[in-house]
Amino acid sequence: MMCFLHWFSASRRLKEAEKTVTMLREEKYSDRGVPEMVLAQRDFIKKEVEYFADECAGMAIILVGVLFLSIVGYVLYKV
Repeated sequence: MMCFLHWFSASRRLKEAEKTVTMLREEKYSDRGVPEMVLAQRDFIKKEVEYFADECAGMAIILVGVLFLSIVGYVLYKV
């Protein structure tokens, strides 16, 4: 369940990193003028968001499976 919190946190950090890159740009649609370290940090946060999104998808599949088995078990127990 912690992957959901990490995913939300990383998404917020990515939004702030994008704002920082936008403010540091010299031209509107290029990354000229932005320090390489800031760009690297933004790219790392993007990868982090992708990783936690994949983890959350796996966790959601597991939760749906457990819920399904619980419902089947409950129905069989009551019959």
